[in-house]
Amino acid sequence: MFVGSQRHPLSIAKMLMVIFLTTCGLVWSHQVNQYCERDSDHCSELLRLEDPHGYLDKHFKCKYPEVAECQQMAAFYDTGPEYQRYEHVTYFEPDDVDEESDIIVVPGKTHTMISKAIYPPIYEVEDFLTDEECDYIIERAKASGMTQSGGLGVNINVESQSKTSEDVSRISQQTLLYINENDKVVNSILDRVSKLTRMPRKYIQESEAIQVVSYEAGGHYHGHMDTTDTDLDEDLEELPCCHQTQCQSDLDVGSCCRVCRYITVLLYLNDVDEGGETAFPLADFPDKYIQEIATETPDFTNLSKHCGGDSVIVKPKKRKAIWWYNHEKDADTGLIGASIPHSLHGGCDVKKGTKWVANIWINVLPYNHWDKPSVFNV
Repeated sequence: MFVGSQRHPLSIAKMLMVIFLTTCGLVWSHQVNQYCERDSDHCSELLRLEDPHGYLDKHFKCKYPEVAECQQMAAFYDTGPEYQRYEHVTYFEPDDVDEESDIIVVPGKTHTMISKAIYPPIYEVEDFLTDEECDYIIERAKASGMTQSGGLGVNINVESQSKTSEDVSRISQQTLLYINENDKVVNSILDRVSKLTRMPRKYIQESEAIQVVSYEAGGHYHGHMDTTDTDLDEDLEELPCCHQTQCQSDLDVGSCCRVCRYITVLLYLNDVDEGGETAFPLADFPDKYIQEIATETPDFTNLSKHCGGDSVIVKPKKRKAIWWYNHEKDADTGLIGASIPHSLHGGCDVKKGTKWVANIWINVLPYNHWDKPSVFNV
């Protein structure tokens, strides 16, 4: 089912912004119609979620003018802030772990999606890719040149000089593949990602580049979040998202911009001889236990030492995809909401062989910077 996050009271600043934008009287019906032409599936889903009585037609016009609620809904979609209407994100929450559902991301073929956790929702889909697609991404990554991986706000070079290899937060090589409208293979994958997550293709198209990563034996990436945890510092909410800025490096995160990765889709590009699992140490843990974990095992994020246990574990397998939410959906704006600390995850040590993965992040704009375009818009 698609649900919003738990409703949180609007802050005064946020409420004033909503009131101001709503009363501007800007006519957006033309944009709504254009959006529905671009992404009819998501438009239909939006109507199903927000118009359960079927008052509106596909152009968000009132079908029953004698019904007051129908007129009110139509007026809402004709005026007001853009983010309140048709750029809403989706939030797909399972009822239970190991719940299976059939999905169609390729015409004529059914895939099985299995839930691995409830909070954050984590899903696994086997055979999401073909062997040829996996090989293509690896070869394209090699051709572009692999370099030492960095970390968000972490200087890996400095760490490497003062720590043992198992304590260095990340040991891997990476490159970025920018979205090119002429790359039919990558765009076919992104189309499937849109269907898999039920997110508008527009968001995916305007998200940051695909990150391809390789790990040799001993390679790992200790527990981390893919997004900026604004709970640690509320002032970070005032920063624009990194995909809306020209910040120079990962080290600028937290000063120049904040990361707004609503969803992560992780693609496994090869079979690993041994090790290389993806671990979620905090998934489905009640909040009251997280502090206990941090107190009793201060280095619990070190996956060279703590891979397994009570963590949600996903084994790498060629063609497989997993995906999860790094944020809740904001129930008031329909956009990116609070970050989910339980989404902390990482890659356990590769013990034998090589591991290749690709990260596809779906960036979503926040309510206070919704009018700033993505620098990756192509």
